[in-house]
Amino acid sequence: MKKNQFLLLLTVMFLGGIIGGSLPNLWFNNAVYAVNKATPTIVKASEFIVIGDNGEVICTLGQSGLSFVMKIDKDIANKVELNGFGLNIQQENPGYWRHERTETKISPYGLTYKAYSKKEKERVDKLPFDFSENFNIKIGDSNSSTPGPAITLSDSKYNERMIIGSTDLHIPKSDSTMSRPTASIVMFNDKGSVVWDAPRDK
Repeated sequence: MKKNQFLLLLTVMFLGGIIGGSLPNLWFNNAVYAVNKATPTIVKASEFIVIGDNGEVICTLGQSGLSFVMKIDKDIANKVELNGFGLNIQQENPGYWRHERTETKISPYGLTYKAYSKKEKERVDKLPFDFSENFNIKIGDSNSSTPGPAITLSDSKYNERMIIGSTDLHIPKSDSTMSRPTASIVMFNDKGSVVWDAPRDK
């Protein structure tokens, strides 16, 4: 290859590189093909509400007063609610002959379970702010003068029938109160009288 031919070849290659690098910038906008980094979007809100296909509220998440609240509603009656007072699970059983509603609560004071009859359910629906202490099962601190853990089982009329743990017993003969230790079991009849206890009261 002659010297002139070699120089011509280098010149053509040089010009070809310049033209090849310039044409895409003239014909295309590189900004269109640039990959933009995703920037997070911060949404500030006091409450989020999830709406179903029929317009019903399915779930709410937010703040109510000084308490954090998370609420999941299958419908108006069947719900799970978590707030500063604990966890509340409510289940409806329409037409069930034993109970039409069950309610389980887990709070800083313990766990309670209650089954509502149809009449009780109607009364509670009319009086939503009824703070009665009725329950079928309670696990938590006892109400005795000597605080301690206890499991309390009640019948359908909410009479205490068995207490495992600390409790106060009324002694009719002496009209006095006796505190039972945590390691004790006391059983009652439907009138509230002790029918069996361990360790035995001497």
